[in-house]
Amino acid sequence: MCVIVWRWTPDEELVLSMWANRDEWLSRPSLPLAPWLDNPALVGGRDLQAGGAWLLFNQTEATLAALTNIRESKPEGDSQAIRPSRGLLTVQALQDGSQNANPASFSDFAGFHLIRFAARLKTASWITHDEAQSGPISTGFGSVSNGPRKAQWPKQLVLLQAMQNAKDFSAKAWCQAGWEALSDRRAPNIQDLPDTGLGLARETELGSVFVNTATYGTRQSTILRLWAHGAAQIWERTWVGHAATLTYSERFWSNAQST
Repeated sequence: MCVIVWRWTPDEELVLSMWANRDEWLSRPSLPLAPWLDNPALVGGRDLQAGGAWLLFNQTEATLAALTNIRESKPEGDSQAIRPSRGLLTVQALQDGSQNANPASFSDFAGFHLIRFAARLKTASWITHDEAQSGPISTGFGSVSNGPRKAQWPKQLVLLQAMQNAKDFSAKAWCQAGWEALSDRRAPNIQDLPDTGLGLARETELGSVFVNTATYGTRQSTILRLWAHGAAQIWERTWVGHAATLTYSERFWSNAQST
């Protein structure tokens, strides 16, 4: 994932609402949202190159994990070959009923943010490769992209504001607002862009909520709702046709009998 916003309300019946975009190299193969064939308790897309996931739900434990990479100045396509895939962290976070991950065990991975929500236990944690930045997630609205934990990049602010504006919408209107916000391709003002060492042109390309270039871009958009009793609804749009005619296919998964 490259931008995620959420509303975490553990004292309410609907404990988690989330909008997220996954940005990735277009050449990297993946599977769309579905229960995993080799572990049906896990539901999400899957990276076919390394076997991990960017957003994953454990329907047995009612836990969710989502991941973003921390952007580094060296192009990711060339720099991470000798390190384990960070997508494996979501799988690790949801296995064995583990409630607490140990940041020290992640030292082999390049920079990342891993957020984990446990609906029935009403706990949420934020784990990074930097133990000093790891800790609980506060109640209310939150966001993460590819910078430090406390960073507020333009794409985060735009998406977060849209979610805040939609807080009291009906479920249908809330989902529609999410799709509109997640497909926002407007470039931010140059003065608001982060400087991660990639150069102004590349920072601009990557600065919008929805990234659309010929080789790299937003591959999946996800809308999710999770209830205290463990029911979940997950919508996913898979995008193709970057830098040409964008189209998407849509999938929906739920274990909810009624909401």
